[in-house]
Amino acid sequence: MKKLFLPILCIWLIFSCGAKDKPPKGVYPKDKMASYLKDIYLMEAKIELMSIPFDSARIIFYEYEDKLKIKHQIDDSVYRKSFRYYIQKPKHMADIYSLIADSLGIEERLLSKPADKDRL
Repeated sequence: MKKLFLPILCIWLIFSCGAKDKPPKGVYPKDKMASYLKDIYLMEAKIELMSIPFDSARIIFYEYEDKLKIKHQIDDSVYRKSFRYYIQKPKHMADIYSLIADSLGIEERLLSKPADKDRL
């Protein structure tokens, strides 16, 4: 009995440690969540800069949110399930926000880079 305990424990540890990084079935991966959330946050910022009444801003937000869901192929119920999953796991949520920050940093560098006239 004791001879079986150690190998079973080792196998269980290997599989349980590896499974922590993968989201369960029915949950979007971190990169998909990051891409969608980044676009949502950018859209919110653009709408806020419009300086329009809250009711009008909310209508515009919901309209664009639907377009972003189509663009990112996001299903609302799967998104909610995914968000609940990640919000309960701070490390995973931090990874998502890190992906968003990296993506925004790259976009900022690309936009601020002067055009190379020799390439035209």
